[in-house]
Amino acid sequence: VKAFVEVTVAKSVQEGLRHLVRISGLGAMKPNTILLGFCDNAPSHDFFTKYKVNDSATSFSYGSIDFESQDGPPVMGESSPFNVKSYEGITAGTTSPSKLERSSSSLTPQEYVSMIADVLFLGKNIALCRHFHLLDKDVILRTSRQPQFIDVWPLDFFNPDESNIFDTTSLFLMQLATVLNMVQKWRKKTQLRVFLCLSSRDRDPEAQQKQVDNMLRELRINATIVTVPWDNIVMHLSQTVLSETEADSDSLSHVSEDYINGVNRLILGQSIDTAVSFLYLPRPPESKVLYQRYLHLLTQLTHNLRPTVMVHGVSAVTTTNL
Repeated sequence: VKAFVEVTVAKSVQEGLRHLVRISGLGAMKPNTILLGFCDNAPSHDFFTKYKVNDSATSFSYGSIDFESQDGPPVMGESSPFNVKSYEGITAGTTSPSKLERSSSSLTPQEYVSMIADVLFLGKNIALCRHFHLLDKDVILRTSRQPQFIDVWPLDFFNPDESNIFDTTSLFLMQLATVLNMVQKWRKKTQLRVFLCLSSRDRDPEAQQKQVDNMLRELRINATIVTVPWDNIVMHLSQTVLSETEADSDSLSHVSEDYINGVNRLILGQSIDTAVSFLYLPRPPESKVLYQRYLHLLTQLTHNLRPTVMVHGVSAVTTTNL
């Protein structure tokens, strides 16, 4: 992997991430987006072992971080720690990596969500990637079967009433999906779809769809708009909101289990031929007490989905001035 490498020493993964976010880059060329693996109980996959060293004089080193739970996915009310396993290996004069040396420490859900909050506080976009061990590019790019889809869901499912599909994060989602779709091989085998969740509470669904269509045309994004009715799902959210009138707007108390599970089933039902899904990543709550619930809701939202990227953007990435 060709890249500019930075090394830091820290007492914790969270502290090390803070260092790397600030020092990474070359001069004025600073990365504006941070990608993290998801904090769940999926087994680790070291993709470096797939590559061979052809030159016997070549030596290399590599490292990765895997988040793995011993007790299953995070459950509200529990404080099960997550193991952070770092892998390091060095090969010299062989065609396969040597035995991996492991060191383990614990990373709690609170610390993982704190890392997300730190990245946003430092002014960087963030993307959480989950289920990418299911991505088989050979199946997508080399078979003659019907095209698969790159799906964009530009709605903040945690706050759908306040969500704006024209905000910075939604536009960033569309840009990332478009960049993937512009890759030559992917462009031939995949199609881009943008999903609009419509309910009877919407004032003018047709006008909303027309606005999105005009925006995609102005941004020169070649995508199909798919409208999805979800009255039977959003009603769980509205019922909870009415019964929690004194709840803090930042508390996530209005997001019920039935609602999140319904959203998950909705996305699953539309993802039969999906290669990658891009979802809106809500900003972490201000109260650290709610970090574990926040992570639990993200886990439920993306349960059993195809390879998924959850994104939150902090800076504008599109323009129509050209």
